[in-house]
Amino acid sequence: MDMNKRALGWLVAIVVVVGIIYAVAQRKQVGPSSGSSAALSGEVKIGAVLPLTGDAAAYGEPQQRSIQLAVEDINRAGGVGGKELKVLFQDGKCAGPDATNAIQQLVNIDQVQFVIGGACSGETLAMAPIVNEKKVVLVSPSATSPDITTKGGDYVFRTAPSDAFQGRMAAEYAYNVMGKHKVSVISESTDYAQGVRRVFVTRFGELGGAVASNEVYNPGETNFQAIVTKSLRVHPDLLYLVAQAPASGINVLKQFRNQGGTAQVMTPETLSGRDTVKENAEIMEGIVVTEPAADESIPATKAFFDAYRAKYGEPTFPSYQAGAYDITFLARDAYVGGATTGEAIQRWLAGLGDRHGALGTYRFDGNGDAVFGTYAIMKAEGGAFTRLSTEKIGG
Repeated sequence: MDMNKRALGWLVAIVVVVGIIYAVAQRKQVGPSSGSSAALSGEVKIGAVLPLTGDAAAYGEPQQRSIQLAVEDINRAGGVGGKELKVLFQDGKCAGPDATNAIQQLVNIDQVQFVIGGACSGETLAMAPIVNEKKVVLVSPSATSPDITTKGGDYVFRTAPSDAFQGRMAAEYAYNVMGKHKVSVISESTDYAQGVRRVFVTRFGELGGAVASNEVYNPGETNFQAIVTKSLRVHPDLLYLVAQAPASGINVLKQFRNQGGTAQVMTPETLSGRDTVKENAEIMEGIVVTEPAADESIPATKAFFDAYRAKYGEPTFPSYQAGAYDITFLARDAYVGGATTGEAIQRWLAGLGDRHGALGTYRFDGNGDAVFGTYAIMKAEGGAFTRLSTEKIGG
């Protein structure tokens, strides 16, 4: 009888030990719950309007990934005061009508108070009247048209600097440093491209340069033979090319080269994508590109890019992606700080002061424009970019 009791006791002990081992193994597979989204209760919803289809998805998709990376980091660290942060994405298609439909959905149906976007200036300008009327905050990571400064209104902010600086800086570098005094300009008929073109042309003329031709094409066009012919006819020493998205810019560049164009080519950041130069190495060889610069010597900037590379590969538009990541944290911090309505968030952003994030240190001026950082001037060589110069953004 005593032996049977001892045997039964040993059997019970073995079962308990096996159960403990199994439970520990299961916990290791699932991971600890503390700080993960599984431990969060409820949710805070914000919106995002980006071009997720079409040529401009070259900007929108990397920004979407950057936002999603920020959401994962935020929710892993406890979310928004213990609530899960959720982003509702809408496809603005880099077009005013689509962006208008997208913001109406987010504001009127989803009732969000904070929206990231648009990636394109046309999206942002189309949404501006709606968010101002509804008192919903809109923060863009990459809308750069100078018109946003004067037409955006109190509820529109951006972490991308205005092209009023980029166009001026590009003209001065082309004339004073590169020694180019006769330019042909080819630009797309969009808010972004025309904003850059106007500033560049004005400043180039003020310096004494000649704008020998100034051709504009419509979105969706693919045959650029006529405008390229006109541009070549004046024998420029510089072609300034301003496309809305990489696809049309590469197409213009190919037709320019195919018709014998040998002039130096300069372009703003639409052709600065690292995948774009890698995939079009031969046709882009030697062109000069300007873009807002991201400084990886800053720990927060390096940390973001390292995390992005580990999950998605090399960032294609680094500064704009860092902006998208930062804006997501702006939303979190506004809510955690008690700003939960559009009016309160607007006041919180307007009074923010210096902000330290993946973009480095920046602030918003009285127009909601970002004041920070530098522009990089780069040259395409062998399927990659070599930095020629770094120009500080004023302010």
